[in-house]
Amino acid sequence: ILDTTGANGFGNCAVSTAAEDACSLNKVAGSDAEDPRVATGSLDPSKPTVPWVVWSEDVGGHHAIFVSRLVNGDHFELFNNGNPISGNADAATPDITFFGNTPYVSYTTGSGTEKLGYVGHFDSYGRFVLDTPGGIRLTNAKGFVGGPAASLIDARVALSSNCTADPFTKDGSACTPAPVNAA
Repeated sequence: ILDTTGANGFGNCAVSTAAEDACSLNKVAGSDAEDPRVATGSLDPSKPTVPWVVWSEDVGGHHAIFVSRLVNGDHFELFNNGNPISGNADAATPDITFFGNTPYVSYTTGSGTEKLGYVGHFDSYGRFVLDTPGGIRLTNAKGFVGGPAASLIDARVALSSNCTADPFTKDGSACTPAPVNAA
């Protein structure tokens, strides 16, 4: 429902720059942020699922990947102690999904033919574990008639799960068992 409250009719987050900054998901409210993706889930099967958001944000000349989740139903908090999951790499185009109660995140780094993809997950303690520390790169570009080798991907390393948080899986806690990291 469109929030038409507030002094200007666009909700309380739009009444001033300070109010807008307080409503921002960004690590730094005035920084450029882009490519948000949303998934619902919970690290703890006894807690309700909530929206999680992953995005790319400018952190002083390069972009980093941040994760946030809805807390207490009324505000988002940065996950990973507020640190980017991408470290110091210039990262972009993130994606997020849940495999049961495990959130998986992907992102890319680099540009052109030097682009790499990365996938990782948060363990049950909330620590980010990079599952592809060397990155994912396209190694065989054969079949492109007369064309150069293709870069990894132009958009994102898309993630999907057969065990999402929905009523049929009891919010991701009643999925068919599968090996760890099988998302």
